[in-house]
Amino acid sequence: MFDRDEALQLFDYDRWANTRTLQQLARLSAPLPAAERLMAHIVGALEVWTERTVGSMRGRAGARSSSGRTRASSTAKCGS
Repeated sequence: MFDRDEALQLFDYDRWANTRTLQQLARLSAPLPAAERLMAHIVGALEVWTERTVGSMRGRAGARSSSGRTRASSTAKCGS
């Protein structure tokens, strides 16, 4: 498992690498469909991963579900 500093370092590297890749793709005179598909996949995977991570952190903090109740209160009501 990563500690906080290692995770932040990985986020920084990921941002740097993705930015550099997008800059290079933007400079091309002709699009490279395979490269664009790969970058779209990377961005989509990052979006899914971020939602799962942020969602799990919200869950621990008592985030509200779509019904407006906190997850803890939703779980408590289901168990009663």
